[in-house]
Amino acid sequence: MNALKLIDRLGLYNTVFTDPTKEVPIPDSSEWRIAYNLLSTLQNSETPGSIYHTLIRSEEARFQAWILAALVPWAAIAKTKKAGAKAIENEPYVTDVARRGIALDSKTCSILTGAFENRKEITYLKDAIDQAEPWSKFRSPIHHFSPTLLISR
Repeated sequence: MNALKLIDRLGLYNTVFTDPTKEVPIPDSSEWRIAYNLLSTLQNSETPGSIYHTLIRSEEARFQAWILAALVPWAAIAKTKKAGAKAIENEPYVTDVARRGIALDSKTCSILTGAFENRKEITYLKDAIDQAEPWSKFRSPIHHFSPTLLISR
């Protein structure tokens, strides 16, 4: 989290998390700290049965959760359009940035694509949890998300 805080404090988000091979939109990272601070809080208050403990069960899942938090600002940017042989039609910008900007593996890029595709449902669940709905109520709906979104166990 310290690296993300430093990137944020120095205003380097759009320098670090971008696709250097082409021009891409600039995401709004003004409230990005909410995502990485929340993940840090969940990680630091992990208890059996907690949201963090339930979803993050391996070092790989921990890494993927931090990548998701790092790329949250890209969730608001629409999908790319097909532009050349190397572009993937309708690939979310977040996946493009992850693949070409920070050179993430295909599995992690698929998880980012799944998160983008399910962002409305994820936001709905987040809002319900913010309103003190019991976490147990949401274990089942999470399994309806794209399989690529479910973080490795």
